[in-house]
Amino acid sequence: MNAYRKAFLKYLPLLVLLGLGAGLLNGLLGAGGGILIVMGLRALFGKKVPNSKSFYATSIAVMMPLSLFSVWQYARNGHLPTVSINSLVLPALLGGALGALLLRLMTPRLRARIFALGVLISGIILVVQYVENRNCYFYCCHALRPWCGKCGAFGCVAYRN
Repeated sequence: MNAYRKAFLKYLPLLVLLGLGAGLLNGLLGAGGGILIVMGLRALFGKKVPNSKSFYATSIAVMMPLSLFSVWQYARNGHLPTVSINSLVLPALLGGALGALLLRLMTPRLRARIFALGVLISGIILVVQYVENRNCYFYCCHALRPWCGKCGAFGCVAYRN
């Protein structure tokens, strides 16, 4: 039995909680589950895994079915604007292919720094948006919700009231 499998069995309850947390975070906020998975796997397995790319690959593999389920839920409730989807899918696929090519050129340390910078920038943006829009009843960063008529924020659900 290899070291990864032994660690997996040892940490199975924590992995189940990590998956539950990622799903809950994604369900509530529409984002963040993948980041939680990468950070959780890194904390659990750290140096036991020789290549940290497996953390990112695992996160993507877990988030794909979760994302498909979320898309189905949004579509079922009429919140899936096909106009923005059509204009985003092809560029996103091209960006993903470019990212996969660049990944081969990056060291694990550079990849970790870029990931950390992305998380930091996302956090700063969310805090600034929250402070600017705290007069609304609820604020979230869902890209599928329309602009708020009350405060002008993208993602605010105050427009419903």
